[in-house]
Amino acid sequence: MAEDQLSEESALESTTEKTADQVLDMIMDYVADGTIQMGDRLNTAKLAKMMGTSRMPVREALSVLVQKRLAYNVKNAGMRMVELSDDEFVEIYRIRQLLEPEAAYLACKNATPEDIANLEQLFAEHEAAVAADPVSPKLVHKCNRAFHFGIYRAAHREHLTGVIGDLWDQLSFAKLLYGEALLNNPENRVALVKEHRYYLDCVKNGWAGDMRAAVYNCIEEKIRKYASHDDSRLKSYF
Repeated sequence: MAEDQLSEESALESTTEKTADQVLDMIMDYVADGTIQMGDRLNTAKLAKMMGTSRMPVREALSVLVQKRLAYNVKNAGMRMVELSDDEFVEIYRIRQLLEPEAAYLACKNATPEDIANLEQLFAEHEAAVAADPVSPKLVHKCNRAFHFGIYRAAHREHLTGVIGDLWDQLSFAKLLYGEALLNNPENRVALVKEHRYYLDCVKNGWAGDMRAAVYNCIEEKIRKYASHDDSRLKSYF
């Protein structure tokens, strides 16, 4: 964790008690913008000061990070964020490849009119974020995630969606670097919106088989690039 970003001077002066869920969301924001990086030591007191809250919800949030396999306890040395190798990124993508095509398939089968209306709104928000000038990789990632999980929630399989969410969190360290590289190219932005439009059309029209294949192939391409250490993976994170 960058010391200058978590210094006493950067701490919030006022304290407002937050829930563990709110603290966890803030920590994931710090991961997204690079404030917290792989391997960083997590200091409960500093995080509590930075967030303007007590240590208790921070401790609870850090326990959740351990459960999600995003952090681990070091004997006599506190807690650290994990450090993932390319092989571990590939392993996580492989597990996602087993689950996400099925969730997308079920979304096409089970989506309600309310689910579809929600997806259309999420698609519009994502499209606007991608078209913004200047573009914010962090905002695009948030909108991208919201759209995909709008699809997975439309499957109406709560446990499946929860497991997929944990896997996405484990890949969060890559999103700022790789997402920024992707969004620097206007053609990639167009392709990203086109891909999401196709997913939306699949859900609206019940194209379950096509949706399953599209999600599977999208993840397979990411696996191929990671496994081969192909630098073009920098253009395919989202």
